[in-house]
Amino acid sequence: MKAQVFCLIFITLLFASCSVPEQTTSPPTNKNNYTCWTIRTGVNTGGFVDNQETDAVSGATYAGYSFGLHPEICISGKTIETGIDLHEYGQTLTYSDPVNEFIGERALTYQELRLPLTYNFRFFKNLSNCDFFYLKIGLATGYLIHKNVDEEGLLPEYEMKKFSLGPTLGVSFSPFRISPGFTIGGFVDLYRGSKVYKDFYNNSRETGNTSCLTAGLLLKLGPGK
Repeated sequence: MKAQVFCLIFITLLFASCSVPEQTTSPPTNKNNYTCWTIRTGVNTGGFVDNQETDAVSGATYAGYSFGLHPEICISGKTIETGIDLHEYGQTLTYSDPVNEFIGERALTYQELRLPLTYNFRFFKNLSNCDFFYLKIGLATGYLIHKNVDEEGLLPEYEMKKFSLGPTLGVSFSPFRISPGFTIGGFVDLYRGSKVYKDFYNNSRETGNTSCLTAGLLLKLGPGK
């Protein structure tokens, strides 16, 4: 699976680099209407929220990769952003409940495709007089495309939904222009999705919901105001 992911990243980077039109040092014809593309790569932390109110089960998460391709569309000075992201998560649940005879460990690794849609508030300008700091607010939906589960011991049954939906909040910044039409920077995104995991202990409205933070680097291709 990881080899396929890295192959996808390479092909997308190659395609995006070849598809960007040649830029000049002159500004875009209409700075209030443009489309540019952003390639993002980073790491995830989080997963789903586990039950913190009982000692019978404890959870731990570990970082996974993130990769995305986002078009940024500006119409009449108003900017929206969408795209597609591939995220990997890892989470381990340890059960220790002699009363209900659940003792063991469940380790999950799963990949999710996520489709965000945000309105971007633009702040500040770099030396090229281009906006470089964005506050992003919107919604995102996720779809589980692959999971791997390792289990040991006597464990409760579980359900894992394929779809999630929830609010997303983030910031991005691209202050460094490396050539006409190319800027680099970073991003931080928060996502709180609907319930995706359910078992004997994680069956309330407050548990099993997606909650994650993604941070990384970005390369922006094309004109921008």
